[in-house]
Amino acid sequence: MENVIIAVILYFSMLAMLNDESGMEGENIFLAMFAIIFAAFGAGQASQYGPDAAKAMAPAMKIFTITDTPTKINAIEVAEGSVEVPETFKGSIEFRDVWFRYPMRPKHWVFKGLNLKINPMDSIAIVGESG
Repeated sequence: MENVIIAVILYFSMLAMLNDESGMEGENIFLAMFAIIFAAFGAGQASQYGPDAAKAMAPAMKIFTITDTPTKINAIEVAEGSVEVPETFKGSIEFRDVWFRYPMRPKHWVFKGLNLKINPMDSIAIVGESG
């Protein structure tokens, strides 16, 4: 159908050029017709993403709300040294019987009864299947 429409537009453009009553040059007529055709194709292709864009608006607003929230830590003061950050931390972190799953995958547990103790100066990485 698209090709038929293009052929009709080009046919009538050629007729207008042959009649030459408008005083327009043939090159300008073809440029105008191609501009109209490609603009219509672009609009048609862009419209297919409308439903996805509408679905993405709510999550995007949540993300922008989080990123626009001012932090309580002034990174400039920390970087300039006006806030003291201890060289080492004393104590440990311990997790006992941690159960976790993502809300979108309620049947798949990420942690089931996780017990973990992190001692001072330990480096811990938790890596799943995706890396």
